[in-house]
Amino acid sequence: MKNRSKIQAFDHKSDDHPNSNGVRFSGKWKFLSWGSKKNINRSSTVENGINTMLNNANEQPNKPKSVTDCTVNNSLVSLGFTVANTKARDLYQAIKKGSLEEIRNLVTLNYYHDKINSLDKENLFTFMHYAARYNRSDVIGCLIDFGADVNSKGGKDGIAPLHVASQHNCTEAAQSLIRFGATVHVNSKTKNSPLHYCCKYGSDGVAEIILRETERLNITEKIINHPDNESYYPIHFAALYNNKAMINILLKYGASIIKKNVNGRLPSHFAAEHKDTAILEDLLQCAKVKGLKDYVAISNNEGGTALHIAADVGSVVAAEACLKYGAEIEAQTYELLTPLHVAAKNGNCEFAEYLMKKGAKVNSKDNEERTCLHYAALSNNISLTELMIQQGADIEARDIRGHTPLHLAVNKGCTPVIKKLVELGADITATDSDGRHCVHYIAEQTDSSTIQAVLENGGKELVDHPDNENLMPLRIAAMKGNLTALYHLVRNGASIDTLDEEGNTLLHIAAKGNNRDTIKQILAHTSMKDINTRNTSGQKPIHIAAIYGHNRVMQNMIKNGADINSKDIYSYYPLHYTVKGGYTAAVQLLVDKNAKIDVLDRSNNTPIHLACANGHQEITKILLASGADPTTINNQGLNCLDLAIENDQTEIGLQIIRSKYWEKALENKEFDGHTPMKRLIEKLPIVANAVMDRCITYTSDIGDSKEKQIVFNFSYLEAPPSKTKTKNTEDNYSAASSILSHNRIKLMQHPLIRAYRHYKWNSLLRYHYYGRCFINLVFLLAVCTPVSLNIDDYYKAVRNQTGNNAVEQITVTQYSEEVYTRNIVVFSAVVFNVFIHVTRLVFVPSKFMKEITAYTNILEIGIELMALLYCLPFQQQTTILKVQIGAMIVFLSFINFLMQLKRAFGVGLYLTMFLTIMKTIIRASLVIILFLIAFAIACNMVLRQLPEFSELGYAFIRVLTMMVGDISYREIFQHLYDTNQLQNSGLALIIIVLFVVIINIAFANLLVGLAVGDINEVRSNADISLIQMDLSYISSIGTCHMPKWLQKYAYQSALVLRNHHKMKLREKHVWNKLTEDVRLQAPTENAMERYNGINIIREMRQQDLNIKDLADKFTDFRSDVFERLFVMQNMLKKLSNEDTVLI
Repeated sequence: MKNRSKIQAFDHKSDDHPNSNGVRFSGKWKFLSWGSKKNINRSSTVENGINTMLNNANEQPNKPKSVTDCTVNNSLVSLGFTVANTKARDLYQAIKKGSLEEIRNLVTLNYYHDKINSLDKENLFTFMHYAARYNRSDVIGCLIDFGADVNSKGGKDGIAPLHVASQHNCTEAAQSLIRFGATVHVNSKTKNSPLHYCCKYGSDGVAEIILRETERLNITEKIINHPDNESYYPIHFAALYNNKAMINILLKYGASIIKKNVNGRLPSHFAAEHKDTAILEDLLQCAKVKGLKDYVAISNNEGGTALHIAADVGSVVAAEACLKYGAEIEAQTYELLTPLHVAAKNGNCEFAEYLMKKGAKVNSKDNEERTCLHYAALSNNISLTELMIQQGADIEARDIRGHTPLHLAVNKGCTPVIKKLVELGADITATDSDGRHCVHYIAEQTDSSTIQAVLENGGKELVDHPDNENLMPLRIAAMKGNLTALYHLVRNGASIDTLDEEGNTLLHIAAKGNNRDTIKQILAHTSMKDINTRNTSGQKPIHIAAIYGHNRVMQNMIKNGADINSKDIYSYYPLHYTVKGGYTAAVQLLVDKNAKIDVLDRSNNTPIHLACANGHQEITKILLASGADPTTINNQGLNCLDLAIENDQTEIGLQIIRSKYWEKALENKEFDGHTPMKRLIEKLPIVANAVMDRCITYTSDIGDSKEKQIVFNFSYLEAPPSKTKTKNTEDNYSAASSILSHNRIKLMQHPLIRAYRHYKWNSLLRYHYYGRCFINLVFLLAVCTPVSLNIDDYYKAVRNQTGNNAVEQITVTQYSEEVYTRNIVVFSAVVFNVFIHVTRLVFVPSKFMKEITAYTNILEIGIELMALLYCLPFQQQTTILKVQIGAMIVFLSFINFLMQLKRAFGVGLYLTMFLTIMKTIIRASLVIILFLIAFAIACNMVLRQLPEFSELGYAFIRVLTMMVGDISYREIFQHLYDTNQLQNSGLALIIIVLFVVIINIAFANLLVGLAVGDINEVRSNADISLIQMDLSYISSIGTCHMPKWLQKYAYQSALVLRNHHKMKLREKHVWNKLTEDVRLQAPTENAMERYNGINIIREMRQQDLNIKDLADKFTDFRSDVFERLFVMQNMLKKLSNEDTVLI
C-alpha cells in the first residue's frame, strides 16, 4: 500500500464564494490527521511489523520464549489482523467515499475512537465537519453512534458542521445534522449563523431546510433577523452577492428589510451596487407593500441613500429604479452632496447626464460650497465639464475658500480641463479668499504642460501680482524648490529683484527652503549676483541657511562668494546659528571654510557657549579641536564649563576638563563667587572626579638621581585665606563641605582627597583632635574618680552598719569633708566642660550646631546634667539613688570617651567597625526580643513551680541568660525529678529543645553571619566613616574664626612628595599610602585599549561626517544630471519646433 501523509479533503473549485472575512475556501485544501506519518498510516506500519515478526519467528524456531514475549506477540497479531480486515484504509478516505463498513472498523480502534471529536492540525476540523462537507448523511449517523458531537466547532472561525453543510449546499447532510439535534442557530466566532453562510454562498436548498426547522421550533424571527458581530443580517449577504432566489426565500419567511449593518447600510443599498436591479426592485416593492413610503430615502451612516450609491457605482438602471419608487433626486448626504455631486466627483458623464435630464440642479452646493462643476473639474473629465457648463453651471462659482473650478483644476494639474475652462470663458485672473490666482497655484506644480497652459492663456500678465500677504508666485516656487515653475516664471517675465516686507530676496526664500538647485538656478541664470544682500534683520542668505542647518545650500553659497564672517543685528554669525541648532555637518563646513571661531554675540556668547548650553557634544569637540576658547566669560559671568554645569552636560564638561584650558576654566568666580569646582561636586560629580585626576601630576626621572615626584594640587579644594571674597558669599569655599553634604562617596575615596586629608591632619587637625581627646580624658578623670571614691566610702559605711552589703534602705547620714570636696571637683569639671562647649560655639558654630542636631553631643550633655544632679548640693547625703546615678555617670563617661577615639590612630578603625556591627545587631535584635518574649511566656506557664520562672519578668531575664548558654539543665530536671513531675513535663522539654535550636543555634549563627560574613563591606563602611569624620573636621576648621596667620599655616595649595634613595622609613610609608591608587606607571594594556577605543570612536564619527558629505555630493550630482537633461529636452523641443516651421 502506498503511504499517504495527506489527503484531499474538499473536492471544491477555487472560485467558491468568499466567507465573511474575504477568505475563499480552496479546492486545494489538504488536511493532516493528528499524528505523525506513522500514525496516519498506522495500518500499513502494523501490517509490515507483523510480517517482520512472523519472519523472525520462523528463523528462530528453537529459541525459548518468555511469558512476556508470548503476550506481546499475541496482542500484536490480534491488532494486525484487525487492521488488516479494514484493508488499511484511512478514516478520512472512508468518510469521503462513504464506506460505512470501513468507518465502523476504523472507529473501533482506540486511536480513532479517542479522537472522534478532536480537531485536525491543518484546518482544525473534526470528522463530523468532513462528513457534512461530503454530504454523507449515513456517515453522520454512524459517527454519532460512536460519540461524535453534531455541534462540535472547528476551523479558524469556530464553525459547526451545519455551517459547512450550509456553505456547500449539502442538503442531505444538513437534514441529517438537524435530525440528530444540530442547533440551527449556532454561531461562529464572528456570530455568523448557518443561515448567514447560506446567504453568502447561495445555498438556497439548505436555507429552506433551516427555515422550515425554525418554523417548527417557532424561532424563525430570531434566526432570520440575527446579526453578526458587524451587524450584518442574512438578507444583507443575499443582497450583497446578488442572490435573487435567496432574497425571495428570506422575504417569504419574514426577513426585515429595514435592518442596518454597522455602516448603516440597508439591503437596498447593497442591491443598488449591481447592474441587475431585480433585487432592488423586489426590496422596494416589498417596502411599498408594507407601507414603508420613505424606504428609498433611508440613508446610511454618511447620509447616503440608495440613489447616492447608484451614483457612486454609476448604475443608471439602479437610479431609474430608485426614482421610480420616489427617490429624491436632490437628496443630500451629511456633507450636503447630491447624487449629481457624487457622479461628478467620479467623472461619470453618462450618469450625470441622466440625472440632469431628470432635473438635477447643476449649481447645488455641498458643505464646502462646491458645485458639481468644481468636482467635474477635479475629475479632469472634459466632456463632463463641458456638459455641465452647457446645462447652466456657473463657471465662476466659488467654494468656501473662494476657489473657482479653474483654481481647483490648476491646483491638481488637470491640464485638459484647464484649457477647456479657459476656452469656455473662465476668468484666469480670478483670486481666492487669500488673494491667490492661478499663477500662484502653478508655482507649486511640476508638470510643464499645466504651467504652460496657464501662462499661455493669460497667466503671463499675472506673474508679478502678489497675494494678500504680498507673496509673489516666484517666491512660492523658490520656497518649494520648484525648478520647473521657477524656470517658466522667469522666462515669462517674473521679477527676481523684488523684496518682501522683511526685506528678503529670492535667495533668502530659497535658502529657507533648503533648495540648493534653486539657488544654483537663480545665481546661474539670472542677473542677480549679490549673494550678500541683507534683509531688515541684517541677515544675509547664508544666515537663513545656517538657521535651518542647510549645509548643501551653504556650501553652494560659499562657493559663490557668501560672507561667512558677517553678523546680523543680533550680532549672530552663521556659526552661532548652526551651533545653536545642533547642525554638526554645517558647523564642520563653516570651520573647514575658516569661519571665525570665537566671535561674540550681543550677550558675549561665543559659538562654543551655545554648544555647551544646548548639550551639542559633537559640535563642542569640533570647536575645541578648531581652537575655540572655552574660558571666555559672557555677560552673566559664565564660561563654557559653567554653562555645562548649569545645563547638566557631563560629557561636555569632561571635554573641557580634558582640554588645555581646564585650569583657566576652573578659575572663574564671576558667577557666584566660587570656582566651578563647588557646583561640579554638587551637580556633575563625574566631571569633578576628572578634575581631581588632573590635579595629580606625576613626574619621573628628575635630575641625575632619577627621582620621582608627585604633586597633589589642592587649589580647587578650598579658597586661599588671603583672597578677597567676591559677590555675596557667606564663607570661604571648601570642597569638603560640598562632598559631605551631597555624600559623594567616590570623590571621598579619590587619591587627591586622601592626600588632602593627610596634609590637613598633619598640619592642624591632629592637634585639634588630640587636644579634644585630652580634654575629654581630663573630664573623665575629674568626674569618675570623685564619684568612685564616694561610692566606695558609701559601701564601707554600709558594711559598718549592717555587717554585710545589704543597701536596701541604708542612708549614710554623717557629714564627710571628703565627699564635699569631691562634689566640688565634679562640679568644677562640669563647668570646665561647659566652658569648652561655649568656646566651640563661638569659634566653630557650624560644627557645634551640626553635632547638636545630629545628636552627637547629646551623650556628653546628658553626662554633664547627671553630674550636676549628683553633686548638687555639695553636702547632700549619700543614698542608694545617688550611688546608682554615680555608676551611670562613670559608665557613660567611659562610653563617651571611647566614642571620641574613633579617629585615634590604631584603634579608631576597629572601634568604627565595632559600632557598625552593633548597628546591624541592634536592627536584628527586635526579632530576637520577640522570640525571647514568646519563650518567656511559655516557660512561665509550664515551669512556674521553679523560682526562676515564677513571675513573667523573672522568666524573661532567665530566658535572656539562657540565650548565652546558661540553661542549668541539671537544676531544672533534678527539681522536676525530686517533685515527681518529670513524667508530666514533655511540653517543657519540647520548649527547651526549641529554645536551643532557635535561639542558641539559629540566632547565634545569624548574628555571627551579620557581624563577620560581610566584613569587607563593614571595613569599607568604616573607612568611609573615618573619611567623613576628617572632612567634617576640615569643613569646621574652614568656618572657624581663626587668626590670619593660623589660617595661612593650615592652608597649602599643593603637596609635593619625592621618592629618592635617601627617603626615611616614615617618608616611604607616606609615599606608599598616598600613591596607592594613583597610576604612576606607563599606560597599561587596558589603558591602551581604552585609548585605542577612543580613537576608533573618533574615526567612526569622522567617517559618519564623510558619509554625510558624500551623500550630499551624490544628491548634488543627481540634481546636476537632471538639470542637464532638462536643458537638453528644452533644446530638442526648440529644434523640433524649428524643423516643423521650416517644413
